[in-house]
Order: sequence, then structure tokens, then C-alpha cells
Amino acid sequence: STWEAVVSDPEYMAAQAAREEKRRAKMAALKERSKQHMPALDEEMGGEDKRNATYQILKNKGLTRKRKKIDGNARVKNRMKYEKAVKQRKGAVQDVRSGSASGGYGGEETGVRTHVKKSTKLA
Repeated sequence: STWEAVVSDPEYMAAQAAREEKRRAKMAALKERSKQHMPALDEEMGGEDKRNATYQILKNKGLTRKRKKIDGNARVKNRMKYEKAVKQRKGAVQDVRSGSASGGYGGEETGVRTHVKKSTKLA
């Protein structure tokens, strides 16, 4: 068949061998590059100096739960709490309105909402 003809073709075989050689050279180069970043065995084991402690060892936090980003900065957290409280208060307490330019009552600017009750029941 045509596949047997292709496999027996010397150009195909040469191209395949060149590709394989290129792949082997690339793998060897990668191994060589990775060895540059690895410490030598005598440095790792027989060195006189102690190795530095890692961040994880220094902090010794163990297992900790995931916290919100805002919890890390108390100033920002308290500012957000204040903004939230101000918004809640706006719903409960109406802002003090000063009189109009002439000093008198100018009427309800946005209209009277008949469905809203903000009175307090007396016992």
C-alpha cells in the first residue's frame, strides 16, 4: 500500500531520524538548564552553614481559614462598616431639611408617599 511506500522512502526515513535527533537534543538542553538551578549535592548536604528557614517555617501558621480581603486592613474595614451604617440610618431617619430660600415651608419637594409610615406607636 501507499504507507509501506512512504516508510521505505529514504527521504522520509532521513526526515524522521532528523526530527528524533532534534527532539533528543532539545531534551538534553532542558536537562542541562534545569541542573543549573539545582544546588550541588555537596552544597546541599555537607555544607557548614545551615540552610535558611522558609517563610512557612518562620510564620508557623498551620492550617488557617480563608479570610476576606477586607479583613486584612482594619482601617478600610471600619470605613466600610461606617458607610454601611450611614446607609441603614438614612432608611430609618429622615435628613433635617432647612427652609427654602425665603425661609418658609416650600412643600414636599418629591411629593407625599401615601404608602410610607414612619410614625412611632405609643403604648
